Amino acid sequence: MIEKLGIKKSLFAKINKPGVQVGEIKGHGKLDAIKVISVGSHDTASAVAGAPLGEDGLTAYISSGTWSLVGLELTKPVTNKKAWNLISPMRWVLMIGLDLLKMLQACGC
Repeated sequence: MIEKLGIKKSLFAKINKPGVQVGEIKGHGKLDAIKVISVGSHDTASAVAGAPLGEDGLTAYISSGTWSLVGLELTKPVTNKKAWNLISPMRWVLMIGLDLLKMLQACGC
């Protein structure tokens, strides 16, 4: 796709498998020499995966960055029809609400 659009491949970073060390932090004092490891997902999913969530099997989180997620960390997935019917319409409300919040922030409102 990059080639078909006429974009130079050199502008893009190399794609790495998750868990591969891609470098070390340098020039940041006490943080120097910390390994930088590639992740298996986007930044917001990684933030949720790395959050210090509770061990009780029922922890809520809100993560807002390039994406915004609101969810629960559970010990097992809830995949029944009742859960889908409850969450499906709410998903759109949250997405619209979070997009609206981003627009308001962008315009300085």
